[in-house]
Amino acid sequence: MFLSTSLAILVVFSFIVYRYFKYSSSIIERDATKPRRLPTQWLIGIIWTAGLGAFHESIAKLKYPDVQAKIKEELYRHGLTSDAILTPEDLDELVYMECVMKEILRYAPITAGIVRQATRDDVINDIIVKKGDIFLIATQNMHRDPRYWKIDPMKFLPERFLDEDKHPTPYAYMPFGGGHRACIGQDLALFEFKIAITQLMQRITIEDAGNEANNSGGFIQRITCFPKHVAVRVYMDSDAKLPV
Repeated sequence: MFLSTSLAILVVFSFIVYRYFKYSSSIIERDATKPRRLPTQWLIGIIWTAGLGAFHESIAKLKYPDVQAKIKEELYRHGLTSDAILTPEDLDELVYMECVMKEILRYAPITAGIVRQATRDDVINDIIVKKGDIFLIATQNMHRDPRYWKIDPMKFLPERFLDEDKHPTPYAYMPFGGGHRACIGQDLALFEFKIAITQLMQRITIEDAGNEANNSGGFIQRITCFPKHVAVRVYMDSDAKLPV
């Protein structure tokens, strides 16, 4: 089936919510003899909060067939089929999935910049800074500056976080800001982000829509980041070719 980006997001997100409500009766209390399961109603609530911009952008990036194939291979390797119930331990094992998340946040950061105020007079690169001056740190510029990335920063390549760019230059990668005033909700946002992508990739395959719609890519960077020209086909994996 062919879906525009917004409709695709609505459909797949509704499927996640339905999935959790359907199985909520089986997640009632903690059994010390069994793996810790993710609380159903709590997950539904947090998916609607922090990280929604990243989730939106992830739909655009997951249309890359090579990236999707590697995600699904990792899920298959850990036995995370469509009927598997996720646990925190499962999520911790998904290394490549985490690289995809980091690359999405690097390539198309949720916010365009970070604002800071100087607490004292200083001189930075021969520029005089006065106490009280306001700075706008352009996150996207830092994330794509070739001086700070070993692999071409203009390419969308999750593998960079496995090898050469595994440990970026401090403050060259700041999807949630940095220092004492870094985003207080970043751990929550990353947690829900990983759950959302994992749940999607357990069940669907996203493909390029071809010539049926404008799929030229790009994104709009406002307060948050949104895909610009993205149209995809979404298939349930029961109809798609799975790893063997």
